Parts: sequence; structure tokens; C-alpha cells
Amino acid sequence: MAGCIADPSFAHVNTIGASISHALVQVAAGNLPSRRVLGRYLGERQAEFAAAVGCRELLLLGGGTQEATATRHRAEELGLKLREISGPHALPAVVGDDDNLLVLQDNLLPTRAAFPIDELRRGGVLTLPAGAVVEAGFERIDLTRAWSGALVIGGRHLSALLQLPEDSEAAPALLRIALQGRLPETALSQEALADGSWTLMHDGANLALLEERWLSRIVLPPADAPLSRQIVGKLLQKFGSRLAGRSRLVTGSLLAGCAIATGAVGLAGVGYGAAAFLSLVLAVFALEASFGAKRLASAPIEPAGYWHKLPWLVDIAMLGAGILAIDGHWYQRLFPPLMLLAALHLTRGKQLTWLARLRDRALLAVLIGFFGYLANVEAAIMLGTLLVAAVGLLPAARPRS
Repeated sequence: MAGCIADPSFAHVNTIGASISHALVQVAAGNLPSRRVLGRYLGERQAEFAAAVGCRELLLLGGGTQEATATRHRAEELGLKLREISGPHALPAVVGDDDNLLVLQDNLLPTRAAFPIDELRRGGVLTLPAGAVVEAGFERIDLTRAWSGALVIGGRHLSALLQLPEDSEAAPALLRIALQGRLPETALSQEALADGSWTLMHDGANLALLEERWLSRIVLPPADAPLSRQIVGKLLQKFGSRLAGRSRLVTGSLLAGCAIATGAVGLAGVGYGAAAFLSLVLAVFALEASFGAKRLASAPIEPAGYWHKLPWLVDIAMLGAGILAIDGHWYQRLFPPLMLLAALHLTRGKQLTWLARLRDRALLAVLIGFFGYLANVEAAIMLGTLLVAAVGLLPAARPRS
């Protein structure tokens, strides 16, 4: 189970919580394969969730297993302060009266996107309609309600734990305390259950289907993303479960993309302009693979902003290759590739999906390389600029009435 305060950006709000946040993670007694998702234990995933919703301190309950060690290391990677506790009776001493505690059922696999933090930041119980969800393992509250596995409770209520036996399960005990305290209830979106972004892990769970859904949310780009990113996303969705945890893939594909881009500029410098642009196709896919693998490795935390700037490396390589591949004065060599990049970044807003996908650097490199081989690179760059500008200037997608 895990516990934490809401996002620290809400610290100025006069609620039952303060700016310090806590997360309680209870690991399994044994090293169960069913508690691993995409190469990480459930304790690690709960620590990631705690960090994603603003937690700063991790309270680890249970130890002596591979899951406990992995959870400890993951918490340190995420920048969480770590403290080990012996049982739920320690909670009142480490969680202040003015703090909030988010409690998760010990086998719950949550995601930040499904968690209604705005509704729960003042405290409350996240519920579901009773019925089929009880058969899936969610705890029934009464005939009409079931517990979704998450609640937020103020630290001032935790002293009630001292009235219970030391070996009590913290999550069910805190659920009873929250219900007795009449904390407000918030309904969990049914879509979160349908798409697997909020689920319980147990021995009978379809782990392959669960991992496929997680991969879809992590590596599949928006529908209007460039075609090369769509292709890489599909490949990562299919093979991502085998690649999860391989940090060398991120570094290797990044270095490969940079090396190919540099080599492309070199090819243009020695007179192979068409080959230079064709080789940039490989650079685009290598850099997209690096970005996708980074998202997979750091999920659910989104990679730092500079990772989103990787396409600029291809832009710089296109600029350099174009300048070196064109004959003439410096301004004659500089102008066409500059116009190409300007057209590439030109848009009138959100476009139709198929048009947005065509604004792809790999397709552009293929076009310039092919026509550069048939004619010359300068004419090919001009043709590419014209086509990209035409696509960018087409009317934006109209909202459906």
C-alpha cells in the first residue's frame, strides 16, 4: 500500500494537509512474479505513482525481499526520502496532524492520469459502484459501493490506529477510520477500469494484457504525431515488454542517431548530398527510438523537456547537409535549407490527422534524397520546401458540429 499528500502546488490551500508529503509502500513477503509489470515490482510502481502525485517521503513497510530492495532503489532514483517502519502504529509519529496521507490497497496498480487529485486533495474516499468490481477484488463497502483502493486521510485521524492491534492491515483499517469520520466520497471514472489505468493485481490477472495497455499509454504517440513516431510507437508497443529495463537502449539509439546525423553532414561535404539526406532517415528513426525508450524507462514520469527537442538534431543536420550539398555563394547555399526548416515548422494550428502525420522528417529526407539523386539536391530541397509549406498552409481541422 502507499500513502502520500496531494501535489505540493496545493500547499497554499487551507486544507487538512500541509506541504510535506508521505508515501507508505508495503511490499509482498515473497518475490512473486505476479507483482511485476514491465520489469518493475508493484512496490516500484507505487513509488512512481507517489512521486507523480507530489510525494516527498517514502515509508517502506516490509523488507528482506528483492521487491523491497528494488523499491528502495527506485525511490532514491525518484528523489524520494526513504524511511523504513515496522508497522502501521508508526504512522501517527511520522505523519503530522496537518498532513494528508494517501492510502492505496497493497495490490493496487494506479496511474496518475486516473487519479482525481483535485477532488481528493482535501481528503476523501475514492469509490466504485459495487457489483462486478467486487468480483475483481475491490473491497465492498455496502450493497451499492465498493472501495477503489485509494483514499486520502488527514494525519490527525491516524491516532485511531493505536487502538488496533499492531499487526493490523493498515489499508483496511484506515478505510474504516475514513468511513467512520464521514470523509467525502469521490467516484472513480469507469474508463479507468476499462482501459486498465486503475486495476488490482492478483494471481489470476492477465499480465500480458495489462502490460499491453500500459505500453499503449506510454509509447503510443498522439494520432497526429509524425509518421516515423507512429511507426516507432507501434514497434515499442509490440516489443516493449522485452525491452523494459534496458537503459542501454536509450543511450545506444541516441548515440546512433547523433552519429548517423553527423555522418550525413560529412557525406554532403564530400559530394554525396542525396546519400546524406537518405541516411538522415535512419537518424530520425534512431532518435525517435531513443525518445520512446526513454519514456518507457522513466514511466510514469515524463522525460525532461530537452528530450522533446531531439528532432532539432535532425533539423541541424538537414541544415548542414543542405548547405554543403549546394554549390554557389554562401547566401545561395544557406537560403534553401533555411526555407526548408521554416516551412517544416510552419503551421496554421491543429491539422487533420493524416496531414499532420505527413509533416515527418523521415518522409522529407526520403523525398529530398530521391529527387536529389534524380536531379540535384538544391532542386529537391526547393521541392520539399514547397510541399511541406503547402501541407502546413492547408486549413486546420474543423471541430465537428
